[in-house]
Amino acid sequence: MKVAKVTSQKYNAALDQSASERIADLEIANRRLELFSSLVSHDLRAHVRAIGSFSQRLLDESASRLTKRDLHSLHVICHRTGQMRRMIDSFLGLSRTGRQPLSRRLVRMPRLIQEVLDQQSDEIEARRVEICVGPCPDCNGDRTLLKQVWVNLLANALQFTRHKKPAVVELGCRACADGNAYFVRDNGEGFSWRQEARLFDPIKRFPGGTPIGRPGLGLVIAQSVIQRHGGRIWAEGLPRRGATFFFTVEQTRVKNL
Repeated sequence: MKVAKVTSQKYNAALDQSASERIADLEIANRRLELFSSLVSHDLRAHVRAIGSFSQRLLDESASRLTKRDLHSLHVICHRTGQMRRMIDSFLGLSRTGRQPLSRRLVRMPRLIQEVLDQQSDEIEARRVEICVGPCPDCNGDRTLLKQVWVNLLANALQFTRHKKPAVVELGCRACADGNAYFVRDNGEGFSWRQEARLFDPIKRFPGGTPIGRPGLGLVIAQSVIQRHGGRIWAEGLPRRGATFFFTVEQTRVKNL
């Protein structure tokens, strides 16, 4: 019996050692992959920026000498390079979100929301978007990352209310089983139950696209941040009747800095 026990201990120790080595190898591989992705994204962004810059310069300086077909092609190039640039920036943002360590502290939510609204004030005022802000209790979390969540959810609401007059966006909080569920609600395009499962999926295509586009990586980044905070994020909506995006943050005891 004693021999069997010793053998079992050695076997378990060998398994633990093997598992630790595999985890270490995976971590190294992930870091290399992240570095490669970051380098490629930066290089791509530089080339895309150059293409967009030269195309816009050609439009500005030679528009009068170009045919309608050429002008249309240049406008398409400028538009598509802008889309590619934003997509690359989103990929870089997603990569940074996964690597950035959490710095938990007391986050004053009303103050944070106001900062986000101030950043988007030009578009809000130009489109005369009605913004309603309800009571939002403070929470414990990484202020920079949580601000990115509000930025992305607000940007999503502004995108999908572009054809609404008036466009109405509400930011607030309500009680749920997890505690406080912060939300961003809009009266925009909404989505169907078939689209709901794909909202936070960076791989699957968003079926039944609308005239103003489809969700981008902003929702994926928001989901990544909330998952790192021990919370969850979900959406409720109906086609052409608006959408509401909720998120929770796991509450932990931290020092009030």
